Amino acid sequence: MTRQMLWLPVAIGVALLTTPASGYELDKELSCRSDPHVFISQLMTDKAIDPQPMKVTANSVSAFRPAAGRKLTAFGFEIQAVIGFAPADSMFAKGTGQSISEPVYGAVVKAPDEVVSRRLREADSPAIVKEVVPLLMSAIICQSN
Repeated sequence: MTRQMLWLPVAIGVALLTTPASGYELDKELSCRSDPHVFISQLMTDKAIDPQPMKVTANSVSAFRPAAGRKLTAFGFEIQAVIGFAPADSMFAKGTGQSISEPVYGAVVKAPDEVVSRRLREADSPAIVKEVVPLLMSAIICQSN
């Protein structure tokens, strides 16, 4: 066996380890021209998110984690969860408190709110940004009517 052939398995292993997870970009979906039901159901159909919410907040907003092996991004930021709620929509579980009154959907990303806000302005997105964890995570939120 030649010396070059010994490196072949190492090269293949490195290539496999550095291959990115299956990507799914949500910039278009977060243009705020959709509604929570369509947004979440399309991600479920595409098997981009787990179908069961990882959390339902007191105000009934459901948070869904990306499916295993799926890398979701929004405006270049890694998505930690997608969120959604619509009144009287059975797709979204009822929380323990008072439900919010209007439909919302969006994504929680790994980036500070100032950076995310700047990127959304550059993309001319009508979404709003809320700080989730100071300097670490932000929510990109679309409110639909």
